[in-house]
Amino acid sequence: MSLRDIEFKPSYSSDSDDILNEFYIPALQESVLYRRLAGYYSSTSLAIAAKGILGLLKSGGSMQMVISAELNQQDMDAIRSATETPEQIFAQVIIDDLNNLKDLLVYEHIKALGWLLANNRLEIKVAVPRADGIFHPKIGVFNDRQDNIVTFSGSINESAMGWKGNDEFFKSFVSWKPEDSSRLHADIDEFNKYWNNTAKRSQIVDAPIALRNKIVSLAPSSSNAKDLEVLYKSLQEEEHIDLQKDEEKPPIKLRDYQKDAVLSWQNNKNIGIFEMATGTGKTRAALACMDSLIRKDKTQNLFIVVCPSNQLIVQWIDQVDELVAIDGPVIIADSTNPKWKDDVADRLVDFNQTRYRNILIVTTYSTFSSSRFHKMVQEASGESVFLIADEVHNLGAPKFKKGIDEYYKKRLGLSATPKRWFDDTGTSEIYDYFGGEVFSFSLGDAVTQINPETERTYLTPYRYFPSFIYLTDQETSEYLELSKTIARLQGIKSDSGDEQVTSIERLLFKRANIIKNAVNKLQALDEIIRNINPDLTGTLIYVSPQQIQEVMQMLGASSIRAQRFTMEKGTKKEKKYGGKSERSYLLENFSKGKFQVLVAMKCLDEGVDIAEARTAIFLSSSGNPREYIQRIGRVLRRCSGKESASIYDIIALPKKGQVPKEMKDIEEKMIRRELKRYIEIARTALNNGEAIAAISKIYEQYK
Repeated sequence: MSLRDIEFKPSYSSDSDDILNEFYIPALQESVLYRRLAGYYSSTSLAIAAKGILGLLKSGGSMQMVISAELNQQDMDAIRSATETPEQIFAQVIIDDLNNLKDLLVYEHIKALGWLLANNRLEIKVAVPRADGIFHPKIGVFNDRQDNIVTFSGSINESAMGWKGNDEFFKSFVSWKPEDSSRLHADIDEFNKYWNNTAKRSQIVDAPIALRNKIVSLAPSSSNAKDLEVLYKSLQEEEHIDLQKDEEKPPIKLRDYQKDAVLSWQNNKNIGIFEMATGTGKTRAALACMDSLIRKDKTQNLFIVVCPSNQLIVQWIDQVDELVAIDGPVIIADSTNPKWKDDVADRLVDFNQTRYRNILIVTTYSTFSSSRFHKMVQEASGESVFLIADEVHNLGAPKFKKGIDEYYKKRLGLSATPKRWFDDTGTSEIYDYFGGEVFSFSLGDAVTQINPETERTYLTPYRYFPSFIYLTDQETSEYLELSKTIARLQGIKSDSGDEQVTSIERLLFKRANIIKNAVNKLQALDEIIRNINPDLTGTLIYVSPQQIQEVMQMLGASSIRAQRFTMEKGTKKEKKYGGKSERSYLLENFSKGKFQVLVAMKCLDEGVDIAEARTAIFLSSSGNPREYIQRIGRVLRRCSGKESASIYDIIALPKKGQVPKEMKDIEEKMIRRELKRYIEIARTALNNGEAIAAISKIYEQYK
């Protein structure tokens, strides 16, 4: 056969064509030379095209490639400052990726890449942009033994994401059709321009020796092409799972209530919600559900874990590494991994070819709800997909609920407070989708029930110190006006659905900000700090953005070692933090006592483990009960030497007599609702009598 025997179409679109199997593999099988300009090249393209590459090798064929690498801003700055060999920086980026490679399947294919280089069957050149910008041309040229030529040009990169995952479009031209001649030769000329280093905007250099040697060092020692053929054939076997060595791990050790949770989920046809207090081991119970599928089914599983933030992603992956033998790749799909689309596409191709038994994708709600992610994961069998939604209450938000789909057959939602505040619609959608709560373990349960293994309560007992301050006249007026508007909107029946919910939520947040930022709170905070200083080590102070500067100045004036902990703190690993992210670095130093106090905003609300924290001061809290439960949970985790925790709650109320008579009902409802929550917290405190007495004074004051 030859390229002429393949029926090539004038153009291909991934929306309607199987471009990998209808174009790429057949063309490779009949070629003796493959030339490629690729804006971004991934060696994993060899994995998905193993059958085609093998045909090229059998015919004695070879490859020529001009490639570039994905660079971050630091890399680009280094290239701009390099005077002689900027290509070495490109090479080092790729070498670093190879050094950090843990994926056995990809590693095997890079060995094949090394074999091609070592046996002079592959030439690689590196494109270095001469100015800011990226190397972006995407052209391919196939030649067969009969001098037939096929070219293609368009949007496609040389990666599995390019050939299988992306929405791609390209045109193809063949040498035996006169009408294609001018465009075919234009593609060939374009390749030659770069290959011969005559392009104006990019410098083309041979692959640096260090890069070439690194890849060749991974090659099989034999120069016999049959050895590579055996390798590729093994990679194509349907039962390829043996390449992944199952790591033997003992069953996850669970507390009795966690066992009950797992059993309840299994008995509910593998769907449900765990409502479990912060610090009681929701993650561990969820991983036990995952582990049960791996151990019992012996089938393929695609696990997808969704988290509110990258910091929680890191914690999940650490727990998985410790407890579960995934025996397959673990992929981070969020903005911290610029290659996540390629990684997901590559691994799902392998998954569908049964090269992996299990794959875990850990992502954020933002990525999970995107149309791109949704389309990509549907490449895998829906029956094998298990969705775990951590802090599942987030999924009811209008922008995130787009991720909800019947495609996910196995589902588990996790939260200390799955019900959404003032959002009955969002709550109902979450409960309907996950099949309702199948297990509950409350804060009260956790601080009163005894763990038989330790003979201590599951969470650390706490003391609660409510401190009441009053709104100014202006703050009270603004609060009551917003309350009237909210009450009016809630009483109106509307067909606008999500729009009305969003409007009410916006007003609720605005009203909550008045309580959060009440000016008299700072004086109360100063008094609390003076009373408990110098014993401030392990203290979290929750503030609003408007308060953080004044609080940091207040702590600094008292020579207290404090550190901001806000959303601006980075989540990417950096050398200056010892290979950790800035957030992880700060938390580690807080745990060691180098910082006495973390001054935090919302980024410490959900899921972050700081067992050493023993005191929480709530300067800024909304009326949302979820926020209270999450924040209390930060200081109740068990830790060596921590016998109790302390919670200081600065509560803002209007002065008696500030509210006009016609607003008395609104005032009464507001105070009753606030005090009800504080009493719930006080009831399970070690000093419940003292705490409830302080709250009772307010009841008496307002009668």
